[in-house]
Amino acid sequence: MFDGVVEAFRDIAVTALRTLHVEFRFQILRSLGSSFRGSFLYIEPSEVPNEGVLELVAGLLEANQECEKHLQAREHRYNGTAFEL
Repeated sequence: MFDGVVEAFRDIAVTALRTLHVEFRFQILRSLGSSFRGSFLYIEPSEVPNEGVLELVAGLLEANQECEKHLQAREHRYNGTAFEL
């Protein structure tokens, strides 16, 4: 009986980890889509970074640091692959 409880919690943990991984990817795609709306035709190079990209990077860093606090090294590495598009 105890083994069944442990296995159930392990299954829940794996599902939560995979959900978090997919959520990171969706957030990245959504943020990139909104960051690059508009024209891609630039007459001169811009010295001002795109505000949407800066927000995306800040959010990803914050999420990564939060995950690092709460996940074990192996799980943190797995979720880190979500940031590698």
